[in-house]
Amino acid sequence: EKEAAEEERRKKEEERRKEEQQMTLEEYMKKMASDRADLEAKPAREAEKVDMKGLKIASKDDEEMSTREKEAKKKGHSSGRKVTHVQDLGFVAAGPPPGASEERGG
Repeated sequence: EKEAAEEERRKKEEERRKEEQQMTLEEYMKKMASDRADLEAKPAREAEKVDMKGLKIASKDDEEMSTREKEAKKKGHSSGRKVTHVQDLGFVAAGPPPGASEERGG
């Protein structure tokens, strides 16, 4: 019973704190007006002036090529293609046993 009373007291105290933290509509409007005044008092921010002469527009192909070149350098290959050599060893697979197609229903 004491625990329930203690819990109830905590809940009421927490609700009271929340109510104290809440602003009234008038307080909120005053705060918003002062924030707006502060914003208007600051000078507008200007864009940086950058010299754009001689720059090239990067395309998607340039980006892919540079990525491939970076990967090739990491692997130590001069080109992005990997060459695989195949040698025929001359193995021959045995055919199906006679009558196998009849068993399957074909």
